[in-house]
Amino acid sequence: MAVDSPGFLIAADAAALGGAAAYGGVIETADGERREVKGLIQRTALPEVTAALAVLQHLPQDADAVLQVDAQLAELQSVLVITHPRVVVTRIPRNSSELHARAHELARSALRTAPTVPAGEHQRQRVALYSVSGVQSRPVWAVAFEVGADLLTVHGAVPLQATKALTLQLLHDAARSAVPASHWLLKAGDGQPNHPRCQDEDAQTLKRLRSAAARELALASSANPGA
Repeated sequence: MAVDSPGFLIAADAAALGGAAAYGGVIETADGERREVKGLIQRTALPEVTAALAVLQHLPQDADAVLQVDAQLAELQSVLVITHPRVVVTRIPRNSSELHARAHELARSALRTAPTVPAGEHQRQRVALYSVSGVQSRPVWAVAFEVGADLLTVHGAVPLQATKALTLQLLHDAARSAVPASHWLLKAGDGQPNHPRCQDEDAQTLKRLRSAAARELALASSANPGA
């Protein structure tokens, strides 16, 4: 069944055992038609976020929807405001709706198909890299990070403060607020393989994050002339 009409109610859930993880989801259209989806996902520090993103891949682009989850609401909202701005997320107690109970069953069913993976194998510490510009004129910031297999970027501007130090702190705090709490936030220049907090990221990933942060900063600067 193709999901091709607006106004969806969705429930998503994650299940994990050892190093394996899975997602389950139920997608209900405005006329009550349902679609069930499930599958394996990478085990991350934010399993509910990864599961929700996997379920939302089955929606058409720019669809209006309400998404039910049972955990990690703030982290999911910070991601979906970028990737799925028309999806409203609501947190409910586990299995407290018919759709969510079924999503939970689907996730557990998918998990049973996973090969045995040693615990902790995929539980690496992720980093987010940020850059700033216009610190003494029109301060802007940009940050790049990954959630699962998705590369995400965000940018913004902050008011100029009385001192450079205060402006830099405000830029840092703005970038921090755009990143899942599980990620370390580092300056783009510190995103190198020899940095103590980058030990779980390979050189190519760090290079990709630095490049993405630079591109996003250029967008931020063009949106704020004089930065």
